[in-house]
Amino acid sequence: MDDAAARDRPLGPADERVRAARGVAVRLGLFEALAEARSTAAELAARLGADADALEVLADALVCVGLLKKHGGRYANGDVAADPARPGESGDLRGDPPVAAGRPRGIEPRLLRAVRGFAAGTPSMPRTLSQELYRDAQVLGPRLAQAVDLSGRRRLLDVGGGLGGYAAAFCDAYPQLHATVLDLPGTVREGRRLAAQRPPAQQTASDRETEEGTGAASRLAFVAGDFLQDPLPRGFDVVLASDILHGQRAPDAARLVGALHDALDPGGLLVVREVLMDPERTGPPWAALFSLTLLAASASRCYAEDEVRAWLAEAGFVDVREAVVDSEPWDPNRVLLAAKT
Repeated sequence: MDDAAARDRPLGPADERVRAARGVAVRLGLFEALAEARSTAAELAARLGADADALEVLADALVCVGLLKKHGGRYANGDVAADPARPGESGDLRGDPPVAAGRPRGIEPRLLRAVRGFAAGTPSMPRTLSQELYRDAQVLGPRLAQAVDLSGRRRLLDVGGGLGGYAAAFCDAYPQLHATVLDLPGTVREGRRLAAQRPPAQQTASDRETEEGTGAASRLAFVAGDFLQDPLPRGFDVVLASDILHGQRAPDAARLVGALHDALDPGGLLVVREVLMDPERTGPPWAALFSLTLLAASASRCYAEDEVRAWLAEAGFVDVREAVVDSEPWDPNRVLLAAKT
């Protein structure tokens, strides 16, 4: 299976997020409201007492699994379980009465609160997730470094870079490069520990021949900070933003893109690695359902490519283009490059 096929593969009713989304929709009376008239997310939110932005994320996820349809920003009930006289049959997700009567399970309670407009917190990343992402970077990082040419670049800032897996991969590939990883204090402590344990075998031949005579690990630094609250360090000719936009609410994500621009020197390069949705935000299916997870956890979502490009343009970036990365089928991310004049 190639990357595009993996990202676009359908997700069925057994997925916990599909069942949670369906349960929330039933509890809100979403399907009944749409049985009367096609409606926008704002119209539905006003009628059902929900938050419009959150309801849109919910409805878009329901579109991607066939429970709703979307055209011109208006939603309608889908073809799945179109016959209300057959609730509870196999494949019927919309009219199952026990959903509304039963107790919410899994992520459904948090998703219901988010859709009803109760603010979610911004949880810190669990240590286990940081480690999983670091392991992913051992595979994906070298491929990203191969796809994005940093020859001649000397200073990289990895914003929200976790344990430093991607920054280390760039240092391995480019012996002239020095990288700084900015993340929260606990993550930085763990990242420093892992960097210190990098074996000498991970040094490249060219690395050992540099004037400094030092390995990639010695060119990898960590700085503690909150990229939403603290000013970003400046004076870099490359900034990497990997999987940090989709964890933020839209206004915060837009401001963050502006801060990334400020961190770059003129002529600098921004590398954005993100889960990007289509313009309607109903696909790819994995991204639409991942948005449900983000909504339940932190009232955020995945963003469409045109949204991210608009933020880049507003911040002053030019020459925005996509880099082709030889990634893995399980990696849903795409990579955008943008220049600072």
